Amino acid sequence: MEIKKIGLIGLGAIGSSLAVSFHTYFKDQFYIIAGGSRKERLANGVSINNQVYQFNFIEPQNDEPLDLIMICTKFNHLPSVIEDIKNHVSDHTKIISFLNGVTSEGILIDAFGKDKVIYGFTRISAVNIDHQIVYKNSGTYYFGHPKNTIMQDDIKTIDQLFTAAHIHHEIPEDMLAHQWFKYYCNVSENQVSAILDIPFGSWKVSDDADHLRMMAGHEVYLIAKAKGIDIKQEWIDQQRALLSRIPYDNVCSMVQDLRQKRHSEVDMFSKEVMKMGKELNIPTPVNETLYHMIKVLEAKNDGDI
Repeated sequence: MEIKKIGLIGLGAIGSSLAVSFHTYFKDQFYIIAGGSRKERLANGVSINNQVYQFNFIEPQNDEPLDLIMICTKFNHLPSVIEDIKNHVSDHTKIISFLNGVTSEGILIDAFGKDKVIYGFTRISAVNIDHQIVYKNSGTYYFGHPKNTIMQDDIKTIDQLFTAAHIHHEIPEDMLAHQWFKYYCNVSENQVSAILDIPFGSWKVSDDADHLRMMAGHEVYLIAKAKGIDIKQEWIDQQRALLSRIPYDNVCSMVQDLRQKRHSEVDMFSKEVMKMGKELNIPTPVNETLYHMIKVLEAKNDGDI
């Protein structure tokens, strides 16, 4: 596999860090996939860490193939993303989904084939207010096939690319277990903090908030276990300490969504947990409660209540 042309779709909190690195080290090979009014807005410059970047663009209707496409949008944009990238997918294209959740890869496999899709997720604490992205560190990007005990050639090539772009990244041996633990964290931390409108620091100073976080996450743990996915207890035990290292006033993406009156990823979090729980006969009362509470807050933001 050879990577000459790189594309990215989604310039929010997750995509911006990648975009800065690839723009810096592979400027003539790197493109933002965008068209129409979105391209017009982004073409005026994108503010990331108080610096304005002018990226190269490739439009969805352009049928020029890309060697690597990275998806960094919100999950609920995935159907339109598939439409926007399809003209850039050739026989040799690889697609990495850095979306939250545990279902985007399956949807992309259905659309483009198993051989083209690489699993991914990221850990980064960034703030996106009115298209102004700010982060203190560029985070860590995880990618690979479901099992990476023996690294395949395509993963080796992408590993070399990320290293050359000075992007902190890891290739977990058990990708699914690590991805599901990220999902555990998203479901518990995002939703509870969004409803309570609290920052990351709350988990450290409030046992009650932390208890709610653990209750929501435990339902994900039980579902993963039933699917044969090994979320290790030591990861769960270590998470509170890891959360305490994030700047106290930083907030989860779902808190930002509700404060900015944007619709959240609740359908991919608690609604998906409820769906999987029902399929596996595992009760999910905590996530059911969180789901309906967030839906009420969204309706309130929309002016429907």
